[in-house]
Amino acid sequence: MSNALTWEQASLIFDILVEECGAEEPMRLEFVRYHMTEPRYFPTEYRFIGSLGFGGKFWHANGRDGWYVTCYQEDNTRAGEKVKKANERLAALRLRLT
Repeated sequence: MSNALTWEQASLIFDILVEECGAEEPMRLEFVRYHMTEPRYFPTEYRFIGSLGFGGKFWHANGRDGWYVTCYQEDNTRAGEKVKKANERLAALRLRLT
């Protein structure tokens, strides 16, 4: 089973990162291409920064964790709601697409 994402999956994930976490649109193509290739290591992480600060990362993992975002603990106070909302949307998207 491949761990690579499709173009559609990666693009829809990035939509959520833009809308909920302030990821910058010019990063979309790099993000999509990165996730369309079979990862050398799994789970993968992708630092998109956005409004979550330097620790803003998207994680792609199998099992119950699936797709989710995190930020540094010190940024969680101001970004916690963004992370929560993004993770709710990512979980719903994953259920719909996989």
